[in-house]
Amino acid sequence: MISGSNLTWFSVPQMITRASPDDMDREFKEKSFLSAFQDAGFKTVWLSTQTDQEILWQGTIILHAKTADVVYFCRTYSPMFELEDIFDERLLPKVDSIVHADRQDLFIVLHTMGNHWAYSRR
Repeated sequence: MISGSNLTWFSVPQMITRASPDDMDREFKEKSFLSAFQDAGFKTVWLSTQTDQEILWQGTIILHAKTADVVYFCRTYSPMFELEDIFDERLLPKVDSIVHADRQDLFIVLHTMGNHWAYSRR
């Protein structure tokens, strides 16, 4: 796998839209793949261990995420995440409840904290 950037606010829009390093404006002009799955009859879900605070480096991530039928962001208190222990496993109960509660075709995006910043806190 090759990413178009090492920065989340550039790479995620390239994953969910047709934006590319040479044409980043597409992230603002086009819908994401969430819309394609919605059009195909899927219930779309965006679950994130990252913040939903409107901060500079998120680009269009939140804009696209909020087009999902179900949107969930874990509460965070520090926009830089440096003060919190944020483990991606906290999304698993949400995934379980959505999968068991809905028999509709689902398309679920897990936007995780991964190894951002202090690795010992992830």
